[in-house]
Amino acid sequence: MQNNEQNIEQYRYEIDETDKQIIFYLNKRKEISEKLINLKLAQGQEVFNPEREKEIINKLYSDQNNKLPLGIIRKIYQEIFHSSKSGFIE
Repeated sequence: MQNNEQNIEQYRYEIDETDKQIIFYLNKRKEISEKLINLKLAQGQEVFNPEREKEIINKLYSDQNNKLPLGIIRKIYQEIFHSSKSGFIE
């Protein structure tokens, strides 16, 4: 029984560490997105590009290492895209 408890704790630890990495990379992505948005605005370009967003989702879904359904990727990235544009587009 103790071995199962150790396994549970190990998996929880791994999840916690993975969650920290996810937040780190989401923050990094937001910083890069803000730089891109500022550059586009300075050049008078459109910030919102629905075709680019579809391209990103499709690339992620098609990746050989992906194990998530398209609908889940779409939902996750809709939030990521929204967060990236918050403060610039409402």
